[in-house]
Amino acid sequence: MSDKLTILIGAGGHASVLADILKQNQQAIAAVITLTPPVSAIFADIKQYKSDDDLARFKQQDYDVVVALGPKPYDKKRINIINTFHKQGYLFKSVISKYSIISDYAVIGTGAQILPGAIINSGASIGQHVVINTRAVIEHDCIIGDFCHIAPGVTLCGGVNIASNVFVGAGAVILPGISIGSGSVIGANALVDKDVLDNTIFYGCRGKAR
Repeated sequence: MSDKLTILIGAGGHASVLADILKQNQQAIAAVITLTPPVSAIFADIKQYKSDDDLARFKQQDYDVVVALGPKPYDKKRINIINTFHKQGYLFKSVISKYSIISDYAVIGTGAQILPGAIINSGASIGQHVVINTRAVIEHDCIIGDFCHIAPGVTLCGGVNIASNVFVGAGAVILPGISIGSGSVIGANALVDKDVLDNTIFYGCRGKAR
């Protein structure tokens, strides 16, 4: 885990959760960059800047970046910000709650965000800039591609394969061995018992797709 100071991009609800995790982990936050004033009191003791251009005052070798915008289906803003800072030479910090459970035999990609109560079991592989939200369960041998969001309370049973840029809504259950195609959205509380093609919206129970 990097001991560099952290720059947070964004100050909404998701950012407040990440800031709380960083503070619990005793990882210093140097600044938050946000266009709108933070609402949460957790940002009260953190320096605030209003423009991404302000990041230039922080040397790349001394700071890590956390893009703290809450992921949304089909929202390219978060990905574009990550790509912009990557091109500028900044490195990204993974934010991992000490209240999550992660197997020593799981692989966690750069910039991943793993929130309290999440469970990631043996053989799982989590891609870059993936968000594993509160109390999500990632069972053995699951593969999750880059830029995915696994919402609170999701259960991925063993051997699930999720491609990149997938949004899995709160409480969804994906049964063992299922594959989810790139760019798809799985609705909240969906039960997925068959493979889902690229760029598909899957919702409800057993087979509703469009």
